[in-house]
Amino acid sequence: MSLRVGVVGATGKMGRVVCAQVLEDPALELVAAVARSNAGAPFDTYVGRSTGLPVSDRREALLEARAQVAVDFTHPDAVLANARWYLEHGLHAVVGTTGLGPDDVEALRALAEKNGTNAVVAPDFSFGGAVLLHIARIAARHFPYVELLETHLPSKAEAPSGTTMNTARELAKVRPSPSPVVTSRELAPGVRGGEVAGIRVHSLRLPGPPGIEEIRLARAGELLTISLAAYDRAPFANGAVLAIKAVASRPGLTYGLGPLLDLDGD
Repeated sequence: MSLRVGVVGATGKMGRVVCAQVLEDPALELVAAVARSNAGAPFDTYVGRSTGLPVSDRREALLEARAQVAVDFTHPDAVLANARWYLEHGLHAVVGTTGLGPDDVEALRALAEKNGTNAVVAPDFSFGGAVLLHIARIAARHFPYVELLETHLPSKAEAPSGTTMNTARELAKVRPSPSPVVTSRELAPGVRGGEVAGIRVHSLRLPGPPGIEEIRLARAGELLTISLAAYDRAPFANGAVLAIKAVASRPGLTYGLGPLLDLDGD
């Protein structure tokens, strides 16, 4: 029997790619497509194939369609309320929308445990992103200087990205000490970037690939650069599909894709 899946944010750029992959997977069945606008429109026009589904602007459509898993690729302003709703209404949740802070994640973890529902929450569902973070965690234990550089499209909803925010927080957890003080005086305000968990972050917004993350780590005489470029959204959908299939068997809340890939320490 196929797993019944509803996607919220289904008509967005990421949502459409996830829906297309769900439709192609014989183990999954797309039963609901939810979005903020164009309610009643045939969803076929967004994925270029016959689905028999209308676009709905109601989360209740997930329940009416007897979805087992809700997938959320919406907006940072909406994701927390959405995730709470899924878990409170008996739906397992796969959440790829960025914007959830550490306190939000812990609140969702408690809610999942209370309601007996499961969630996989990841600011980056790409396999490459999970491996990059795993490698960077190892390196950050040995390199005192760490700075992050991320590039996204000008339409990106936030800066820095949720992925980069998470990377900074995760690396800060494993570093033996803060970065040494850099005494350079800024001749233009903000030219040294922002700071997340004590790590400098630089955000570029340019046309090109949807996402590039670069981590630079240094110590006396050495510079280590770890970089990942995503040329389209398919890699993130691949990870989301993996999470959809795994979420029912992972009690409580799983954070990040690393645990699903059996990356040691994740």
